[in-house]
Amino acid sequence: MSPARFASLLTTLGALALLVATLWWATTFSRLTGGFAGALQDRLSCLYSADPVCRVAAGVLGVDLPVPPYDPQLFWIGAVMAGIGLVGRIGLRR
Repeated sequence: MSPARFASLLTTLGALALLVATLWWATTFSRLTGGFAGALQDRLSCLYSADPVCRVAAGVLGVDLPVPPYDPQLFWIGAVMAGIGLVGRIGLRR
């Protein structure tokens, strides 16, 4: 696999991981208000942070969901992958 193709793959996989993490976060935290309103914006920091309030809220809100409680690790993995891929793509164009 060429370096350019690998960089593109990393960017794509990172973006996909960010999308899945965002959907997972929204699914979990939208239950605060029963929809995508007010409190979801208040918990935006939980998308990328694992502070104690976010952990407790994710644990409580995720009890009835068929997926595990939200954890921001997937968000950060996706961000790092996409970032490395983008830097690689930019560097290969020079």
